[in-house]
Amino acid sequence: MTSIKNVVLIQLPIPQLDFARKTGNIPLAAAWLKHLSNTQDHIEILPESMVSYLGDRALCDFILSKHPDIIGFSVYNWNADRTVYIARQIKSQRSDVRIVFGGPEITVDNERILSNSVVDFFVHGEGEIIFQRLLQDTEYWKKRSGSEISDGFFERAYSPYMQGLLEPEIENMMFLETQRGCPYHCSYCYYNKSRPSVTLAKLESILQGIQWAYDYPLKELFLIDPCLNARPDLLRLLKGIQQINQDRRLSILSELRAELIDSHIAEQFALAGFTEFEIGLQSINPKALKILRRPTDLNQFISGVTHLKKVGIRAKIDLIVGLPLDTPEGFKKSVDFLVEHNMTEDIQVFVLSILPGTTLRTQADSLGLSYNPLPPYTVVSTPSFTRQDIHEALMYAQDTTGINLFPESVLDLSMPCQSIRKKKQAIHTKEINGFVQKIVIQDNVDICYLVPFASKLTSPYQIFFLKPQEKTEYLLKIISFLSSQNPFTPFEIVLFDPREFLLSSVLGAATIQRPHYLDIEFGFQYPEHGNRSVLITIVTSNPDLQEAVPMQRQVYWWKNQLLPSRLDLDKLDNFDGIFFDTSIETDLWSQWQDHYFFLSNDLPLISFSESFLQDRWMNLTMPNEFTRLALNPT
Repeated sequence: MTSIKNVVLIQLPIPQLDFARKTGNIPLAAAWLKHLSNTQDHIEILPESMVSYLGDRALCDFILSKHPDIIGFSVYNWNADRTVYIARQIKSQRSDVRIVFGGPEITVDNERILSNSVVDFFVHGEGEIIFQRLLQDTEYWKKRSGSEISDGFFERAYSPYMQGLLEPEIENMMFLETQRGCPYHCSYCYYNKSRPSVTLAKLESILQGIQWAYDYPLKELFLIDPCLNARPDLLRLLKGIQQINQDRRLSILSELRAELIDSHIAEQFALAGFTEFEIGLQSINPKALKILRRPTDLNQFISGVTHLKKVGIRAKIDLIVGLPLDTPEGFKKSVDFLVEHNMTEDIQVFVLSILPGTTLRTQADSLGLSYNPLPPYTVVSTPSFTRQDIHEALMYAQDTTGINLFPESVLDLSMPCQSIRKKKQAIHTKEINGFVQKIVIQDNVDICYLVPFASKLTSPYQIFFLKPQEKTEYLLKIISFLSSQNPFTPFEIVLFDPREFLLSSVLGAATIQRPHYLDIEFGFQYPEHGNRSVLITIVTSNPDLQEAVPMQRQVYWWKNQLLPSRLDLDKLDNFDGIFFDTSIETDLWSQWQDHYFFLSNDLPLISFSESFLQDRWMNLTMPNEFTRLALNPT
């Protein structure tokens, strides 16, 4: 036996190029570990509000500041490589720290993760029982890995939200786990986690959690259940929710199988306050569905979705590109099927991922599936899909349904305004609670002055070069230095009226990890391979556009001291965005925003030099998509 150690639990987010956009990085698994532990005082879950928005160096320093003896990482495909990097950096400074990896990426066939000597213990599947043993028994660490179903814990436990272990105000949402395992065994999915059976949370504990969310009060509740309407006690559950959520103030979301929905069940869902279900159609190709072990009665599917829509519940329907035995023509028929039946308002389209631990991973070679060995393991080609076919299928889905599958990053150039330029400072930063989100470079300084900034950068961050044409070599050194210190942190380079020859060398100076997760995740955004994790924004007063390049946007620099009319905006429609950099009074700009924000989807991206106006515009055009609690733990 051993004395209780100081334990830190951490879950890294999906990387993104928009600072403070909600990430959904809720460390629910870590919260369960602490919630069901007898030694909570020694366990700290690093808060979502910090972890989701820190660069690599800042994150390492933050973890080490907790003086941990044991660090547990929740590992998903989107954070796997960065998690290994962070763990290795910590071990290099604290060799005595014990590292534990758990989560969906820890499977017996994922040798890429299991081969990492920096990890002291791997948890396969659920972690509550294994976690207790690691805290209590030194000898157990020698096993190097362990697996045990946590049914006894899960069935009788209440949600860890109710103990204040999570930050629901970040997303204004609660994620409530209602069961573990799945009654279905789709070959591409790891939801079942190799469990022999489904374990349901007790009805009482679910209703207690929903009551907590209603009383908090939260705006939304997501019930984590791969097929909510397969529950044998569904009607009792819905009646209980209806008693709690009588005014339907709490918006409830979940997943289900549409084929099991009739008019009565749909009505009961609506009365309980359900507003949206994610529904996996994946394909209408019977050959593809058979090999996925996902038979679907299309007539029943149409009927179920129709019943949901009649009572006002959104159906967010999933399709997958690149399925085995499917074809480009077959995928198009699946899209056309949804269009024909008016089911495309919330469509989601994914490229097939060959996930570790799934049946499809074991069948990949025999099915001729070529996939990227790096997360998220997307299919590159199949016997019937080339890489170009996959790209064209995505474009077909986007063009046919009108759904933007590749939304643009927000345009936020609010730092380098006129007042800053008048100060003649060489370097200016925008800091949030001591962390640097924007660095504005106006004149040359020695690189050594940037060292403190490199260890305090947010994720993502921006570098502004107000005079990039004057010292090209210096500019490239800054990009190289900051990115080398944060190799997994996406960032944006903003160049004001650069010379053309700069552009080819700027990206080459970035020493970010290649390929980055975003490079693979959005690798089909354009037909050609290339960078997806470093965004280059050119702010130009030249009305002539340069040749379009992926991940490089051209923004018109509006210095006119007159408010733009709709005609002015239409004339600049060829630009990716417009940067309003004027001394026009804030009140006048606010009135302009109130008049034009409802047209934002039809306009180029818009940014303002003043931070107040930028924040106001984002709140008007993208309400509830960003959190003000980033780097501000509750």
